[in-house]
Amino acid sequence: FIIPFLIGIWSIVLIQLGLINVNVDLPDRDDMLEAYQKAEQANRDNTLAAYQKEAQLDPDNAEGWNQLGLLLFQTGELMQAEEAFRKVLALGEAHQDQEEQVWALGNLGNVYFTRGEMDKAEEMYRKALNLNEALGSKEGMASQYGNLGLIYQTRRELDKAEEMHRKSLELNEALGSKEGMTKDYGNLGIVYQAQRELDKAEEMYWKSLDISEALGLKQLSANQYGNLGNVYDTRGDLNKAEEMYRKSLNISETLGMKQVSANQYGNLGLVYDTRGDLNKAEEMYRKALKISEALGLKEISARQYTNLGIMYEQRGDLDKVEELWNKSLRLYQEMGHPNAEKMQQWLDELAQDRSAAAQ
Repeated sequence: FIIPFLIGIWSIVLIQLGLINVNVDLPDRDDMLEAYQKAEQANRDNTLAAYQKEAQLDPDNAEGWNQLGLLLFQTGELMQAEEAFRKVLALGEAHQDQEEQVWALGNLGNVYFTRGEMDKAEEMYRKALNLNEALGSKEGMASQYGNLGLIYQTRRELDKAEEMHRKSLELNEALGSKEGMTKDYGNLGIVYQAQRELDKAEEMYWKSLDISEALGLKQLSANQYGNLGNVYDTRGDLNKAEEMYRKSLNISETLGMKQVSANQYGNLGLVYDTRGDLNKAEEMYRKALKISEALGLKEISARQYTNLGIMYEQRGDLDKVEELWNKSLRLYQEMGHPNAEKMQQWLDELAQDRSAAAQ
């Protein structure tokens, strides 16, 4: 899924090949991709250093702190991002500047959402929505309706989620905001997919993808390729699903979108698991887990522990299954996630099965 409020702030470093009349040995695709990624990382590091220096030189500059927080968020430094956004909020209150407060509240909501702290995220988004309404900012209202829709999606309150995303879409259509519309279409697709309305979900995802491709919004394209992969996976079209997941992964790795990369590694794990290639599935799940744990992404980590447990159940290693599912349960409980109940049920059934087998 996607977070409508967040905006990326660094320029993409493009590698251009000059046309010269000499014979050269061109690097293979993997070497070129590695070079591209190194250039991207160097650009992000330089941008981060620049914003950190700006914040130190002008500590009362709320916009500078906000940009620093956004970049820290994008690179997975959630604790430091929260500190930066808290600084923005304090400055906005000191300056009596509601716009600065809106920046901070929306982005703090994104930090808490990413951590799986839904109650805190909802509190921030609602405060941001109220301020946007006071300011008459329809664009800001659309963003916060979209964010609240994501909260309800996560809680599986799908009717409320659809209501919020429709409100966001209505505002973005009135504003002529194609970028906002592509996010809303994507989020509505997720709602329909959760309701098992796959044709409607696919329609929404393609609408979103068509706009994002036309506008060159690669981050949003990565999200929609992943979502389309989920549709094809649900239909059992594993080859098409893998194609979509890899398209998403290629974009996310190039742009340093770590959360999206973690999701796609997990999704590829499910594809290999379904095909019966358990070794390849485990490799993908563990790649996803490594990223999600480093970023503190509890929900993604919980899903990987769950899927690894299912995989070890197929191998007959029930001790490992219990260990992994307990890790998943603890994470879901920390989040207040509805999947905690299902995980507890699975663990209870596992204990019953093992007890019966021992008799």
